[in-house]
Amino acid sequence: MLRVLKEPKFAETVSLAGWDKILRAARATELLGILGQRLAASDSLNSVPTVVRNHLSGARVVAEHRKRLGLTVVRSLGRLLGDRFGGQLVLLKGLAYVAQNLRMSSGRMFDDVDIMVPRSQLDALEKTLLEDGWVTEKPDPYDQRYYREWSHELPPMRNPRFAMQLDVHHTIIPVTSRVKPDVDLLFVNAASTEYGPWRVLCPEDQVLHACAHLFLDSDCAGKLRELADIDGMLREFGPATNFWHALIDRATLHHLHRYLWFAVTFCRSWLDTPIPSESLMRIARFGPSMPLGYVTVQAMRRALPPPDLDLPAAGQRTLSHAFLATRAALLRMPLPLLAYHTAHKLLTRN
Repeated sequence: MLRVLKEPKFAETVSLAGWDKILRAARATELLGILGQRLAASDSLNSVPTVVRNHLSGARVVAEHRKRLGLTVVRSLGRLLGDRFGGQLVLLKGLAYVAQNLRMSSGRMFDDVDIMVPRSQLDALEKTLLEDGWVTEKPDPYDQRYYREWSHELPPMRNPRFAMQLDVHHTIIPVTSRVKPDVDLLFVNAASTEYGPWRVLCPEDQVLHACAHLFLDSDCAGKLRELADIDGMLREFGPATNFWHALIDRATLHHLHRYLWFAVTFCRSWLDTPIPSESLMRIARFGPSMPLGYVTVQAMRRALPPPDLDLPAAGQRTLSHAFLATRAALLRMPLPLLAYHTAHKLLTRN
């Protein structure tokens, strides 16, 4: 699957048995539409078997439909919030890519709408949303406390008028994390879009947000789509003058340089992402110390791919998954808070 993503012409040599595994793996990682888009862009889509082409084309249609659903929410929220919160509304992740007309957004599956506002505006914005019919997805009092005190977002919200969940952020990683990006700069350097009051993070901050989301705030399990997002942004933003220099400086400023190193390591190794040699030399200094760094990279190599769908799921949670889940938890919370949170979940588990 990775080889087809980075070398679309290779698809012409894949057997039907090979496509069976590729399609299932791509569907499991939400990469099926992106796979179809890359083949279409390289004029390779018509060279694959018809039954395969139907799956790929269908995934692109679904992705386009979900993009339209997401844009419906964005436009509605723009009308609702623009007058009061204009200049402070930021789109994040998938729909931010769409708002910039990035090529890498084509074929990408959208699960929800992610927005960000300054924490000082959070209560007023939430009140406006509740009055408009949005309701929380997490009514449990402990969950409410978890999101409001320790997370980087409000509890997820839904509205019966729309088909997508809304996630309202006030920063890009949990506030309890040991890493503290400069939130004010995220807003100061955000750029306008054609979608009314909505802005997007500057290119460097978008890449760093994706790096942190994958390599700091997750266990990496089956998350190849997030790696494909980083690869796509680096390919589109990379040729811009001074981008790489600004990205590395920005990573240091936000204390996200270690997670940029992980992203660049895997993008180069698995997707042949083009990165200037001078930038690689600078980023190499951000690598983790050994031997823990080696162990972490090897665990990620085992966790990032999707599970083998021909084997029982129960037997595929390896020591690597457990190690990365523990690592993510420790990065997300200080140890006393993590112990309290874990104990609460164990005691209240149904």
